Formats: sequence, C-alpha cells, structure tokens
Amino acid sequence: YLDYPGTREVLKHMVDLHHQGHTLVVTTHDVEKVIAHVDRIAIIKDGEIKLSGPPESLDKELSRFGVRPPCYVLLGREKISWLE
Repeated sequence: YLDYPGTREVLKHMVDLHHQGHTLVVTTHDVEKVIAHVDRIAIIKDGEIKLSGPPESLDKELSRFGVRPPCYVLLGREKISWLE
C-alpha cells in the first residue's frame, strides 16, 4: 500500500502521462483513488468484461460486482480528486 503522499505522486504521474497522449491501463481494487482521473472503467469478472463505460454512467453499478463504490457516490456528491 502507498501512503497518501505516495498515492498523490503516482496519480500525478499518471495524469501527466495521460495529458501527454499516453493510454494507461490501471488495474486496481481501490477505485476511490483513480475514478476522478479515468475516461473509462471496465469491470472484469471470470476473465470477461462484464461492464464498461465512462465512470459517470457506471459508478453506481460497481457494487453489483463486489466493488465498493467511491465515497462521493455513497455521499451523493461530485467526483473528488485525490490531487486537489
């Protein structure tokens, strides 16, 4: 696990790479940290893509697949970036 400063450093590097035109594929169980910085989410279960699309349309569907929804969904708020 990364501590808060380490998490912010990795996220900033990912965002910088994305802004430079790179495509990144991130695999994580910790959706909370990355969801504000992605264009697309894919849920893979048993080796198959079960759900795919922009985070705004899928963030409330995550729990159907055993993924804890981000706090902003549970609190009924806007997406929160760990970089702000």
